[in-house]
Amino acid sequence: MKKIAYLSQSLILLLGVFWTITSCQGKSKVQDLSNIEQSFRDVPESSQLGVYWYWMSDNISKEGVIKDLKAMKEAGINRAYIGNIAQPPSDVPYGQVKIFTDEWWDIIHTALKTAGELDIEIGISIARDGANPAAHGSNRSKPCAIWPRGNSL
Repeated sequence: MKKIAYLSQSLILLLGVFWTITSCQGKSKVQDLSNIEQSFRDVPESSQLGVYWYWMSDNISKEGVIKDLKAMKEAGINRAYIGNIAQPPSDVPYGQVKIFTDEWWDIIHTALKTAGELDIEIGISIARDGANPAAHGSNRSKPCAIWPRGNSL
């Protein structure tokens, strides 16, 4: 009889410990997820949120660049790194604005001017297919330029 009482008490104690451990872990995880979620909603001004901004296969326009930058600002993005990427025509049809043409430079100017007005820092990959090491040799670094926030053209 003593043995059964001892086993019952041990089982109750074990279940209590198990319940306590799993309950604490569950609350901790929920709390941690809540903190992480809140951090994404209320990004401190001191944080630098940046994106790779790929201009795909010559499909760019002044209007599109301005809309993109305004949407970035609204989303809390304060850094963008422009990469001109050429995809196979079967994946992304080619647009009309070819890299390094006068029209392309005019759109770059619009992007930098608008970014300066919105206090967004811009980086630019100068090489065509900047994200593709095979396009410029994997042993060479990509040429790039950085445009600091707040500077105007």
